Amino acid sequence: MKNLIAEAPSIAEAFFNMTAVIREHCPLTPRERELIILSVLTANKAPLGIVTHVGRALEAGAIKAEIVSAITLALPLSGISAVNTALDVALETIEKLQIKSESA
Repeated sequence: MKNLIAEAPSIAEAFFNMTAVIREHCPLTPRERELIILSVLTANKAPLGIVTHVGRALEAGAIKAEIVSAITLALPLSGISAVNTALDVALETIEKLQIKSESA
């Protein structure tokens, strides 16, 4: 996203506005929404998004087991390689965030 923001700020702004409107009209909890997004990111093979949304899922109260489940649910749609990559990224992100919070 940082490149989109830098190179096409009006498009990035439109994207953020769209996602804000979607969130306003979504009856799901932030935790549920982030877990669904993780499944979609896994199916779309989007590891950079996994990093962002693992953090958001944890902030919304998700636990590691729920994050792992959200990712593995994408297996029939995305295949083992995408799930393994997403799990690698997610678990590394969880570990980094835990280390960061322990040192704060």
